[in-house]
Amino acid sequence: VLSLNMNVEVEPLDDVDVRRAINYAINKENIIQGALEGQGTVANSSVSPTCDGYSESVKGYEYDPEKAKALLKEAGYDSLEFTVKIKEDSKIQKVAQVIQSDLKKVNIDMEIEILEAGAYTTDVYSSGDYEMTITSWCAMFTDAYSLLYSQFHQDCYGSTGNITHVKSDKLSAMLDSAAQASEDKKEAAYAEVAQYINDDAYAAALVFEPTTITTNAALQGVEADALGIYQVKNFSWK
Repeated sequence: VLSLNMNVEVEPLDDVDVRRAINYAINKENIIQGALEGQGTVANSSVSPTCDGYSESVKGYEYDPEKAKALLKEAGYDSLEFTVKIKEDSKIQKVAQVIQSDLKKVNIDMEIEILEAGAYTTDVYSSGDYEMTITSWCAMFTDAYSLLYSQFHQDCYGSTGNITHVKSDKLSAMLDSAAQASEDKKEAAYAEVAQYINDDAYAAALVFEPTTITTNAALQGVEADALGIYQVKNFSWK
């Protein structure tokens, strides 16, 4: 899940209305067409559709720059300035440029700071010295737990994965409960968690990126796998 994560300990990103305004200001279709060569679908939550626990019922943020401006005004801001720190990655740089253009339309100036991998890890994960960042979150296994627990549980604060620095007893309890939900209740449990995350706008879930693989045209039996695990025994040459 391609996401814009926000450090909620940094002013004014500690204000939920500012975070919601940023969500409303981003045109996700612009990202797909302008940065991802048309590959991907608009994300409605921080859970990928390839994961157990994903729900289409989770309400995301539609592109609404006027709503964004109104929320900023309610929060007491006519304009804002932020810096987004990203890794040296051509795709992420293009995404940042699209977001930069969108935010400019609602009087938010976003500077893009590109860091080499070591410096990025230190600033964003180790020291938390950042305001916003863009990253692709990949599941270690196809379950909503894999994407949400490390990102948003308070026990994973900081370098373990919770780079948004969310410290919410309620959200952590919801995550603990969802992790223990039976299979028939899992989707509803994680839908509630994902909606809570959206409502408090801890991150902007942007795009569900497709899983792709490039192969020789003569190689048969290859299907893109969300975890990158392939059964070579199923392969054959045409």
